[in-house]
Amino acid sequence: MNKHTLLKATTQLSTVLCLLSTALRQLPTVLCLLSTALTSSPSAAADGLDVRAWLARPGVRLLAVEFYATWCKPCMEAVPKWKELHEKYREHGLRLVVVSTRDQEGACVNPGWNPDQVVCDLDGVVADAMQVGDELPAAFLWSWRGTLLVKRGHVAEVQDAVEEELTQLPRVVLDGEMDPSVRPLLRSELSKTDKVVVVADDDERGELAKIRRKSHELSYSSASACKVGEELAANSLVKARLLPVSSGTRLVVELYSAEKGCLTGSGTVFWNAERPEVAVAEAVSKLVDSLKVGVEMPGGKVERKIEEKEIGEKAEEWEFKGDSGVLVGFDSEPRGAVVLVDGRLLCQETPCSKTMAAGRHRVEMQKEKYVPVSEQVKVDAKTGAVTWKLTPDFGWLTVESTPSGLPVTVDGKPAGTTPLRGQEIGAGPHQVLVTHPSYYDKGKQIVLERGEREELELELSPRQGGLQVAARDGKGNDLKADVWLDGVKVGSTPYAGKVLIGGHSLVVTWSGATRNWEKTVEVKEKEVSKVTAEFAGARSDTTVWGKPAVEDEAGPEPGRETFYVGAGLWEGAVVGGTSESARTSFSGSASLGLRTASWMRVAGEIVAGFEDPNPLTLRGSAILDISSFNLRAGPGAVLQGGRNLLALHGSLGTAIPLSPGWYFDLSLLASFVPVAESTWVVPLEAGLALRFGAGQ
Repeated sequence: MNKHTLLKATTQLSTVLCLLSTALRQLPTVLCLLSTALTSSPSAAADGLDVRAWLARPGVRLLAVEFYATWCKPCMEAVPKWKELHEKYREHGLRLVVVSTRDQEGACVNPGWNPDQVVCDLDGVVADAMQVGDELPAAFLWSWRGTLLVKRGHVAEVQDAVEEELTQLPRVVLDGEMDPSVRPLLRSELSKTDKVVVVADDDERGELAKIRRKSHELSYSSASACKVGEELAANSLVKARLLPVSSGTRLVVELYSAEKGCLTGSGTVFWNAERPEVAVAEAVSKLVDSLKVGVEMPGGKVERKIEEKEIGEKAEEWEFKGDSGVLVGFDSEPRGAVVLVDGRLLCQETPCSKTMAAGRHRVEMQKEKYVPVSEQVKVDAKTGAVTWKLTPDFGWLTVESTPSGLPVTVDGKPAGTTPLRGQEIGAGPHQVLVTHPSYYDKGKQIVLERGEREELELELSPRQGGLQVAARDGKGNDLKADVWLDGVKVGSTPYAGKVLIGGHSLVVTWSGATRNWEKTVEVKEKEVSKVTAEFAGARSDTTVWGKPAVEDEAGPEPGRETFYVGAGLWEGAVVGGTSESARTSFSGSASLGLRTASWMRVAGEIVAGFEDPNPLTLRGSAILDISSFNLRAGPGAVLQGGRNLLALHGSLGTAIPLSPGWYFDLSLLASFVPVAESTWVVPLEAGLALRFGAGQ
């Protein structure tokens, strides 16, 4: 027995049962419910009307709902038209649900139109909820996106709306530049939804032209099969791309309207390289969801039907649908968000203002690193601006460490150095770690909430080794010398202490030597490095001048020459000469020198002097340092009225160390300065020069 024969038999049985219930006037409700169970699917029981569930079913593109009763003559007259409409467009995704309302005698009898569901509404609860009341027939039509296309209409209006909506149905062609591994999966998933029609591209048309007898297969959806020789024209383009981001790779599927040239929907998911079909299915599901606007339900006052309209006099009223629109402003905090209205791009960034049609619209704001906001907004003359505060999809991380200046990693990736303040980190769990080769790693596992500020203070334990330093002279005597580590004085020899692992600059200074002992030492964890500073050729009873010690009298090791830079000031008075007019003098200098031996430094110097009231003098000199003493001598010139007069000067001084590399030179400077022809002065000046030496 086939399905048609079974359905016909059950329909006849239903009629017999209802007639029997009327005759006996006993248990009518039980028998009518039994009749309904036999004439419809299980979902047709009196469970109410679930429009949302129907629209979510695969293959459902349009849902028509007809309220009727057997006592309603127009309802019964419309049955053949409903049956014809249902059979014609069922393969195109039209589903028909009929609601038998306030019809105790009819008791939900199927009048022969074979709907997809029969809802028994004996007490009129469903009819009242849909604003129908007793005004029958009343028909509704929804698109799969949730749009209410017909409200309390008739079968003719539903038919016009069905035909119009099917012409607007997205008919898509796949972008030819997408990843070859994604294309077949995407085509399959789009076809499964049966919400859109996948149209064959040019290459596929060429293949199908060879089998024109099956030209209806030009569409991948059986619901859109066309006659021989016909082809479906695509009105939309589907693009898919794999987008690398910091957190991985994402699959982005986008639907573009060929007519409007804009993005109409999209779906973005994380790419699963091992199971690509799962990622594609999820992306297609999100794409389809983005095209939905929510299920619109009838509301407001019940409109009464005009008798003339029911018999076809539709030109009696004309409603002007022209609309100047409503100017609406859009803004967000923070600014720079993208604005979409009804799934279409409206503004590239906030703030912006656009003219919109009055009514309800789905408004969405999106900004990178912020949670998208989507709401239904009623646009009318009172709507001024839509301003939303966006919730950050991240938090802020601050990391302090002791000691500071250490590298910070977040989830194994470099994030900067401490102190790290106000770093934007995505919401969720993270591993924060402060590392340095000379310290034990220290960190914390955190869970950062959206908009939360997390502050960490981490104290790292040092990795240490030992350092022992001794000093001896050329005769093997142990010495008391100062120990400098990385430019900081840490003690005197014999020295022993804990230090950080790694390389360190070690300098040992002894008052009985003319040059420091220097070396780079490498300290290993939990090991002791022993170092002895040898001051060969120096005497333990040497006068303490504070000059840096030397390795030996033969000179520095190759590559150990030291460069010097310096500056000095001298002030004094004229102590002799042929001119009685000059009484005060002042000089300043700049020098550059090179230590060529352990006991000697040579330098060049420029001295500028002024002997009141005589003109400026410029003098160049050579400086020779011997041990702790320095000598100056050199010629110069007097700038006076364009004439160059010879000037001579010399000095004697000593050096006082301040710290490794820094010295004060105390000098007495005497000059022979000609004032004019046969006139000269001898200024005697005392001064101080500061110089710094750096070894290679």
